[in-house]
Amino acid sequence: MISLWLCYRLLDTKRDEGNMTDKYCCFVISPGRCGTQWLGKALRAQLGNKYRIEHEPINFDYAPTINSPSSPLVINEEKITVHLESILATLKSGLGYIETGFPNWRHIAWLQQKISVEHGYAVKFIRIKREPVANALSLLKLNAFVPPLLPHLPCKTFMRPTANDACLSEMSEFWSVLSPFEKCLYYWAEVQIQANKYQLKVDTDYWLDVSFEQLFLNNSMKRILDFLGEPFLPIKFLDKKYDQYGAAWYHVDTSDVHPELKRIINVLI
Repeated sequence: MISLWLCYRLLDTKRDEGNMTDKYCCFVISPGRCGTQWLGKALRAQLGNKYRIEHEPINFDYAPTINSPSSPLVINEEKITVHLESILATLKSGLGYIETGFPNWRHIAWLQQKISVEHGYAVKFIRIKREPVANALSLLKLNAFVPPLLPHLPCKTFMRPTANDACLSEMSEFWSVLSPFEKCLYYWAEVQIQANKYQLKVDTDYWLDVSFEQLFLNNSMKRILDFLGEPFLPIKFLDKKYDQYGAAWYHVDTSDVHPELKRIINVLI
């Protein structure tokens, strides 16, 4: 008779060698203000306790303006690696892991390397893409790139063209004259270009693009769940949106956009 210890050891070996569990990671990529808070709640309603679903679990500890795809652990190394270890522990327990939110967008390649290449778990990606002007206006609700009311307070700078591995480093030439709205558009473009680079290296079965404008429809939720390999339960569809921020107070002239930035945006739409 095979001992209980040997049974467990054979199971562990299968997981180590081939990741025989059907659970996986899924990371949602977006610039923010793209419905990821709602998506997390909607997926919990659909998937129950089969997955650990987190919305921005370490938030800006990812430090996307300092950490980068080629140097992901310049700062906050301990916090980020502890988070990675918690993901791996979740997968080893037999649960899937889904992370919604936006500050992880510069760590996607590193996370895939650690989770998939080094540990054998499949990693999927969902990009939520929102119309850029609407996305930029919504980011202003967070006061993104808006000069603070008090001079001692920091500006919420989500990305800058002088950052390591910036895709649009040429925008540094115009950075000082860009409005907060234009900087939000620049940030949107950075996220899209970086996501496009990731997509080129990912099997088509492991990447899904979803329009924000269609996200809250039940057929989009069905499409997402099909991608995740899970059934859609219409009775559990969550049609209530979540938005903890009100209207942007910052006045915006959406027609006044730097021509080079406008050219870049038009290419990416």
